[in-house]
Amino acid sequence: MFKFLFFATILFCIACNQVEWKEEPPAALESKEEKAAPVAEKQDTIAVAAAPTEIKESSFKVEEYAVPQAVLPAPKVTLCLCWRTQSQFAGFYVALEKGFYKEEGLDVTLKAGGPDVRPFQEIAEKRAQFGIGQAQEVLIAIDKGIPIQCVANNFQTGALRLVSKKSLGISDPADLRGKSISLWFGGYEYQCLGLLEKYGISKEDVSLVKQGWDMDAFCDGKVDVASVMVYNELNTLYEKGVKDLDILNYADYGINFPEDAIFALQEYIQQNPKTVSQILRASYRGWRWAMENPQEALEIVLKYAEKPDKEHEKNMLREVFSLMINNHTKENGLGYIYSPDWAGMAKILFQQKLLKEIPDLQKVIQSQFIDQIKILPKEIGGF
Repeated sequence: MFKFLFFATILFCIACNQVEWKEEPPAALESKEEKAAPVAEKQDTIAVAAAPTEIKESSFKVEEYAVPQAVLPAPKVTLCLCWRTQSQFAGFYVALEKGFYKEEGLDVTLKAGGPDVRPFQEIAEKRAQFGIGQAQEVLIAIDKGIPIQCVANNFQTGALRLVSKKSLGISDPADLRGKSISLWFGGYEYQCLGLLEKYGISKEDVSLVKQGWDMDAFCDGKVDVASVMVYNELNTLYEKGVKDLDILNYADYGINFPEDAIFALQEYIQQNPKTVSQILRASYRGWRWAMENPQEALEIVLKYAEKPDKEHEKNMLREVFSLMINNHTKENGLGYIYSPDWAGMAKILFQQKLLKEIPDLQKVIQSQFIDQIKILPKEIGGF
């Protein structure tokens, strides 16, 4: 009975594949002369199947241990302004404050200009990559051998005017004969000289006086006619209560010198076309935002300016917008370069012997960047 139960158990385990039965090979026959070797007692070998192990998904992520890609630093770009920080440059400061330059991947520094900081010199000596200056200065600099090109034109209409007190009766350029006229020499006198020549008035027929940076001489009656920027000195006169004025606008007499041209070295433009597009796009986004939000734009200017007069800067900003917007920019976008004005300006400068030759404007003006960007002006918001 015991043997029966033993063999039944073995057969059951084999059927369940849980027992490995190893059969001993037959022992070799011994010769009659040899004694039989003792047979070692064999134990049955039972192989027990291991329980399946649950394999969990690894939490290891390749990207956590991947070698980081090199991040190139943002290109450092310096834009040199043609004067101290004021509302004349509001859009650029808005672009800086609102992060528009950073969004383009640029690390931009706005460098304020002044009597001792001239954009053309900064560009020529490569202390700045972009500069802002008067269009006539761009042509004269090129004529002198500085290889720069214009990529945008901020003010479509020149801001320079001649003012006189109404009591003198100077309502027409012909009335300038025999009068004393104060001018900013060093680039701002050319329009006046062109106007005098156009009306047949020689330098001997007038008294040309160097003008300072204030309006005291004019207010005190020491000169008959003074130069003003419509967004700056003219507002200063109004703020002083001097309002009974005759104003001669050069553009009304066919002499329109565009102002606040943005320029750079030809070599830099050729080697960095992407950067040119980026800084222009960010800058004119800043200007458009300033037009929509003039009050906040004014506050941004006041933040960066030294000892600003809020009311003066407010009036300046309003006038600056009017200089930037005309039919050309409404159709083609802010910063548009209207080449016929540049051609007329070049002709006047050549006639005054300030240029050795009339330049090829196709080499001077690189308008493809601003034409492609085409940021249209917005309605001016409320102050």
